[in-house]
Amino acid sequence: MKAWIIKWAWIGDHAAVDKPIICVLSAHRSPKKVREFVELYYASQSYSIAEQMGQADYNNPSPNPYPAEFQSVEGVRHEGFITCGHNPWIEAFVADGVCIDEASGKILWEGVQL
Repeated sequence: MKAWIIKWAWIGDHAAVDKPIICVLSAHRSPKKVREFVELYYASQSYSIAEQMGQADYNNPSPNPYPAEFQSVEGVRHEGFITCGHNPWIEAFVADGVCIDEASGKILWEGVQL
């Protein structure tokens, strides 16, 4: 099946996370909604409560240091690949052939649709 894969990515063992797969969403979910989810999830996992409250201030929100962004491929904005954060960061992408490996119970996919 085709689906959005949302997962943690990192460089270096110091930034590794125990559960890299955050979730799998329907490929019918709009890129805008997925980007909003990724940004909110990253903030909820990475920002202090004080930082979250600063961003929640309706009249004077503090700037988000790591907004979720659509990535560019050869200078063209691609809405099928989203990143958010520093190290570790979140990647969200549309993949084909998404399935569960029965032997390991892990999620597999054929490739990122770029």
